Amino acid sequence: EWLRRQGLSQDGALGRGGCDDIEPEDLAEFPPSEDVHPALALRRRVQWSLEMEDPLPGLGYHLARSGAAVADFGADVGGAGTPPGMCYEELASAPRCDVEDGGGAMARSRLYSAAVHYIVNDEDVHVAELLYGLRNLWRRFNSRFDYPVLIFHDGLSSETRMQITQAAPHRIWFHRLPDDFLPAASLLPPDLRADEDEESESSHHSFSAGYRAQSRFRSGPLFAHVAIRRLDYIWGLDGDSMLPRDLDEDPFDVMHRNSSLVLGYRYLTVTSATSSKNFWETTLLYSGLAGIDLVAAGRSKGPFLRKFLMVPQGWTEAPSWNNKVVMTDCELLRVSFFVPGTEYYRYFEFLDALQGFWLYRWGDHAVRGVGTAVALWLLQEGSTLEGGTVPAEGGALGGPVKQAAYEMKIPYAHQGSCFCEDNRLICVSQGKEASGEPLWPVKKKIWECEVNRTAAALESAT
Repeated sequence: EWLRRQGLSQDGALGRGGCDDIEPEDLAEFPPSEDVHPALALRRRVQWSLEMEDPLPGLGYHLARSGAAVADFGADVGGAGTPPGMCYEELASAPRCDVEDGGGAMARSRLYSAAVHYIVNDEDVHVAELLYGLRNLWRRFNSRFDYPVLIFHDGLSSETRMQITQAAPHRIWFHRLPDDFLPAASLLPPDLRADEDEESESSHHSFSAGYRAQSRFRSGPLFAHVAIRRLDYIWGLDGDSMLPRDLDEDPFDVMHRNSSLVLGYRYLTVTSATSSKNFWETTLLYSGLAGIDLVAAGRSKGPFLRKFLMVPQGWTEAPSWNNKVVMTDCELLRVSFFVPGTEYYRYFEFLDALQGFWLYRWGDHAVRGVGTAVALWLLQEGSTLEGGTVPAEGGALGGPVKQAAYEMKIPYAHQGSCFCEDNRLICVSQGKEASGEPLWPVKKKIWECEVNRTAAALESAT
């Protein structure tokens, strides 16, 4: 009866007529809230995910003016100038954005706002990765901490939205990528124009132009998006990112307790030449314009920028890029450090103006690492703070608070890399069946942290 009054049990609306066909296993992960039975909570969230495809005309205009929420409905629905997005996650019931969805008591009591975010397309294999990733995130982290999960996408079917919504009881809200996610064909190099001119089912994973588009979006426009700018912190994950064991503490809370931390990364790696052509030369141009002393940065043992510098063999003083990058498949960011108007965003705008993302396939991992390092240098002018070392809580290092990037020592796995962060445990690759997804890629591993029996035996022997 409640469902009928709320308009959630119309025949055919969800491919189901009512609650009778909801199986107990569908609800096992959905905890009861203060006022809604798990069956109703699940049905309501699925219904919202479908309604978001077709919001009421004009809603975006009023939400944008009110400042209370923002619609991601596009100019065709919200009117010209409406920023792309959708309801803020707290006011997430489209088509009216009139139902508050602020989470449980823990989420409502927080003194800061934060969210996990993904970027996904509607390809079966990437949806399969995301479905496992969402279940893993819930089991290992979010069942205890209840943060909203934002899904940026370039078009998802109703079936995919339902699958994502039912994967785990996250507060999931979908945000369509901006209209300028892919540029006009005239801005693309000739070898990519054919893909964009043809009306094909392109995605940001399968086509070269689309890969460049998502790299550019994550490098800069992500922080200009209204759903992100209003947050204090975001945790970016890839669809195939996973936690091999439970997290011991909340990474968001770690950053919030320490006002000096702006970027948490899991690890650095070396990028290929295919995604770095002319990148360092362009950064040198910007460094000259911005007054960055790269020679001094190369000499110093402190700045984060030094992690990305090297002196070529045969030279005594010629700082060059060592091709190291911050892996953005797991990154925690203080949003205020990256939004438009900041030193980081000015660096991104310089790169973007030279169209390097489209012409040379620059990756967001390079921009994030070097861009953060450049911004920290400009703000700190050669601080003695060691990048990668977490300062004491509150940022106290015997002087003024200085901003820093740091390595997050959390259990984490992605493709061929796995970290348990516990000497008693070891990463063990599971079979494809462990994903629970028939379309999980055969070559990609599922990781779990298990007891290191060798270490345990040595410990018991001593």
